[in-house]
Amino acid sequence: MSRRVLPQRRGLALKTLEMSLRFVSQVVRSRPDAVWCHNMETAGCLPALILLRKVGFIKRLVWDQHELPPDSVLANLVARAVLLGMVNGCDYVICANEHRRELLLQRFGGRLRTPMVVLENYPDAEFVAVPRHELPSDVQDWLGGNPYI
Repeated sequence: MSRRVLPQRRGLALKTLEMSLRFVSQVVRSRPDAVWCHNMETAGCLPALILLRKVGFIKRLVWDQHELPPDSVLANLVARAVLLGMVNGCDYVICANEHRRELLLQRFGGRLRTPMVVLENYPDAEFVAVPRHELPSDVQDWLGGNPYI
């Protein structure tokens, strides 16, 4: 709704709140066993999801933190405390590599209670060896001539 009313790059806080409310309401309607959130974009959903987990509405909550939180969050004591509360409200936090995990462990000190799993999801030799091929036409149409990686 807010995306139709507000122009691009305007009202981001309202759009984020609406996205979080829609996401959490979908979780309530579908009642999944596990919820897997991705990156900081879903942080607004976490307080409600943590509450749903604590009351037994959902069984598992995983926060996939492939990207590091912004430096402004890690540098601010209040923001870092809120982030720590959200991390500790999850069953697992997933990090893209060991270096990111270590940085988060340093920033949170001994207050981190949630297991942090490392994926090490770098491209490997097998991925690099896969031959390139044309994208399907529906993907090309969706890209609209824009470059992609």
